[in-house]
Amino acid sequence: MDRAPAAVLIAYRTVTSCARSTRRGVERALPAFMARRMPRVEIVVRNSMQLVRYQLGTDPHTAADVARTIGSTLDFLAAGRA
Repeated sequence: MDRAPAAVLIAYRTVTSCARSTRRGVERALPAFMARRMPRVEIVVRNSMQLVRYQLGTDPHTAADVARTIGSTLDFLAAGRA
C-alpha cells in the first residue's frame, strides 16, 4: 500500500518539474521567435492592406501593381528571410 502513494509522488514531481522547465523554455524561446516572425508579419499585413486599398478603389493601381504586391510578398516568404 505504501508503494502507490510513493509512485504518485514521483509522478507528480516529474510532471511539475517538466512543466516548470517547459515554461522556462517557452519564456526564453518566445522573444527569439517573435524577433524572427515580426518582419514576416509586418510585410504580410502591410501588403495585404495595400491589396485591400486596391480592391476598395481607394488607391489608384494597375494590374501590374497588384501582381507586384503579391509577387513581392511571395518572394519574401519563399526566400525564408523571416
